[in-house]
Amino acid sequence: MQSMRRQLRLALLWVGGVSAGATAVVPFVTYAPPPPWLIWSLNIAAGLSLVVIGFLLSSKRSDSWIGSLLALAGILFFAFALSWFRSPFLWTLSTLTVGLYLAVAAHVLIVFPDGHFRSRFDRAVAVSIYVWAVATNVALLALFDARDYGSGFTPRNLVLVYRDPGLRDLLDSVVRAGNLVAGTAVVIIVARRWVAATALERRAFAPLAAALGVALGAFLVRAGGDVADVSDRVASALDYSEPAVWILLPIGFLIGVLRSQSGRAAVGDLVIDIRESPDPERLRAAVAQALGDPSLELAYWNPGVGLYVDADGRPVELPSSDSRRASTVIEGSERTLAALVHDGVLEQLEPKLLASVAAAVRLGLENQRLSEEVQLSRRLPTSLVERLRQEGRRIGDTETLEVTVLMSDVRGYSTIAEQAEPRTLATQLNEHRQEMTGVISVNGGTVMQFVGDEVFAVFGAPVAIADHASRAVSSALEMQAAQTVINVRWRESNRPVFGLGIGLSTGEVAGALLGSEQHTEYSVVGDTVNLAHRLQQWARAGEIVISSNTFQGAGKPTAAEPLEAAAVKGRKALVAAYRMRP
Repeated sequence: MQSMRRQLRLALLWVGGVSAGATAVVPFVTYAPPPPWLIWSLNIAAGLSLVVIGFLLSSKRSDSWIGSLLALAGILFFAFALSWFRSPFLWTLSTLTVGLYLAVAAHVLIVFPDGHFRSRFDRAVAVSIYVWAVATNVALLALFDARDYGSGFTPRNLVLVYRDPGLRDLLDSVVRAGNLVAGTAVVIIVARRWVAATALERRAFAPLAAALGVALGAFLVRAGGDVADVSDRVASALDYSEPAVWILLPIGFLIGVLRSQSGRAAVGDLVIDIRESPDPERLRAAVAQALGDPSLELAYWNPGVGLYVDADGRPVELPSSDSRRASTVIEGSERTLAALVHDGVLEQLEPKLLASVAAAVRLGLENQRLSEEVQLSRRLPTSLVERLRQEGRRIGDTETLEVTVLMSDVRGYSTIAEQAEPRTLATQLNEHRQEMTGVISVNGGTVMQFVGDEVFAVFGAPVAIADHASRAVSSALEMQAAQTVINVRWRESNRPVFGLGIGLSTGEVAGALLGSEQHTEYSVVGDTVNLAHRLQQWARAGEIVISSNTFQGAGKPTAAEPLEAAAVKGRKALVAAYRMRP
């Protein structure tokens, strides 16, 4: 399809160039009186302007037919020159195609600015104009004999059917009135399109709209002059205005293209802004400036709750398919990163610019890991990863460590999720995670991963801590206390509360830096991790269940109550554990 479009563009350019060259030599070879040099030059310039700029537009926006239509209009515009030859065939062909470029121009107006029909009515009007233009040309020519009008230059009409000057003049008046009606219909369509346009669309394509308005206005003035049968001097002045307008029209389109190119140039500045400004709001502002859409939103994907959120963790709802706004999802190398919520017209008018900006944002999000600020990533902070590397630990190296693993889970979360409003729940889960992370960090632990409502943390890795069991127990108690405080606030605002079950297990694990130079995470694996998960399942809301090793390592806390030894999946021996409450 792209190859066919490219061949069509080249064919239009070649035919347009030949037509312009042939038109330029007509005054030197015609047997008719030479035409006025000024209007002839203006006509050549107008046709060339349509062809060349149409070719440029079709090259820049290969998915739109507007450029090809403009080039076609330019070729049809040159058809007037054929009527200056004595050849009956060329004269008849010229007369049959006269004014068809106006039908093509009307098509361009109707599909402005994205090159597509918006409704069946628009399509019906365009088809009707083409049929009207061809049918009336044939009908008029069938009644036309140049000898009836006293011209000394009278080539033979090959399609003459009935020689009746009076009937032809009457039909000519009807055709002029019909042209005025068709032009008015196009004006109404363009006006409705402009009224419905967004502010972004109007700003981006104001030069095109202005040029189209001038061209359409000039056409209506000429059509009105024909209907009113103005004087020869006024008619001559109006004739000069026509090629001038057709020079202006494609220039208006060219200005729009140049503005689009300047917008794409802003992508380079955007990349620089992303590198220099990791702040989410400054990133959003930079993207909005590059796209020319101040209303743009940058939404980050939060896999924990399955929602898009803003930089503060508040849910962001993507627009529906029937909305005036649209979204562009940004996919990373491993998962969805974010989405741009923007004016829907960008998808139609600037798809390449939108794709370039999205690519720049993807690069920034992956390099700076800005998404971690809103979804609490599983990876260690960059500074800690660098510290491990500086200590000589290489990616893939494994070491055996004694640690205490903490696993927490919100009891009844599935039921809460079914009943709660998604945005409210996302906000609560974000607040819960932030509070739990703070408690764990203060006690020297490291949050390894968030999976939905679960928290996976470790004490004693990657940096060894002698009292890791005591710190883990203290963190678990503080987490329960902190959640109790949060729940009080949530109850006051009629939001569901979270009841935590926490499990702790102490023992050996295998710790390692995993990944690549571009994407590194620290992970611990082993039976100790699995046991912490099982003990967490034993804990009811508000409870902490710790292994016997944790009980010993934490100095046998007096608040711990022994539980009856029980079997857990994956272990043959019974497991002894203790229950604690804040």
